[in-house]
Formats: sequence, C-alpha cells, structure tokens
Amino acid sequence: MRELVLYSVTTADGFIADADDNIGDWFVWDDEMKSFVNGFFGGTDTWIFGRVTYESVVPYWDAIADGHPIAGTPPVTPGDLEYAKHLRGMTRIVVSRTLDDVAEDRTVIRDNVADEVARLKQDGTTDIVLSCGPGLVAELTRRGLIDRFMFLACPNVIGRGKSLFQDLDDELRLQLIDTRVFASGIVLLRYRPADKS
Repeated sequence: MRELVLYSVTTADGFIADADDNIGDWFVWDDEMKSFVNGFFGGTDTWIFGRVTYESVVPYWDAIADGHPIAGTPPVTPGDLEYAKHLRGMTRIVVSRTLDDVAEDRTVIRDNVADEVARLKQDGTTDIVLSCGPGLVAELTRRGLIDRFMFLACPNVIGRGKSLFQDLDDELRLQLIDTRVFASGIVLLRYRPADKS
C-alpha cells in the first residue's frame, strides 16, 4: 500500500493563510528550494488537492509547462520548468463539491472522499501527495489515512489566520522523523502519526 503524504507550507506559528484567507508571500522559491521540491515530487505520481489549493497552484504551473507563463510573473528557470512538467504529468485529483470546470487530465472527487482516498492508496507504487485545507485534513486524519506530514515552516509570524489543523476534534500525536534547515530560514519538518511508528 502506498502512503499519503500531507505537503504544506506554513508560517512559523502554524498558519497556511492570513485572517482574510490570503496566502502570504512568505515562501522563498529559490534554487535550493526548487532542487529539494523537484527531488521530492520526482518520487511521486499522484497529487490530491483541495479546491482552493488546486485553483491557486495548477493553472500557474500548467501555463509554465505549456510555454505560456502568466504575464508579470518572474522569469522561468530550469528548476521551474522541471517542476511544471512533472506536475503536468501527474495524476491530479481535486476534492470539491462545487468545482465544475476541470480539464480532462484531472479527476474530481465529490462524495465518499475518505473511501476514495483509501482506494487510491491501494493502487500504484509511489506515494500520494495531499495539499488541502483544514476540512479535508480533519476528515482524512479521523480515518487514519494520512501516513506522513511534511511541513515547510517559513520564518514569518502572522499571529492569526487559518490553521491547517483548526478542524481537528482530538489531539494528534506525531513523531518527528526528519528535519532540514534551508538557507532562506525555511525549516522542513517531517512527521509520522505516533500510532503508525
């Protein structure tokens, strides 16, 4: 069975967005980070998104993969292109009850989300990446479907906002399995649920 890996960028105080639900510019996408992220995603072939994450990530990177970057964005580097092309080739799944306009190379899960994710874990050989908001994190955590938690904690403190775990009902105990500090000050934290260690 392959593992489901939650992949999230957070502030140092654990927020994924500010109080107005805006994602800040705290993530540093430099050459060191591009190399790391490309290495991580190079070992995966499936990415599950929440709707908001999907809409903020996929169109931007698809435009780069197609050779038509969005006007006003930074120049495309080889690391950007590698990431964009890998993302384009992945199986991309969106969890949403409201999203209708999805391209043919993506799948939408509308109902029985936890059961569908459990089924996906039974098929294939590489890890599945999960990027989403607190509602889906809570639903999949309750079912014990998330095998690893991977955070890129940025050196920014915003005091209040949207927490990735704000919808959890119970305490979640984690065991630290890996860390890395990047030159930008971002810290990688990898955890496994304590009951799966």
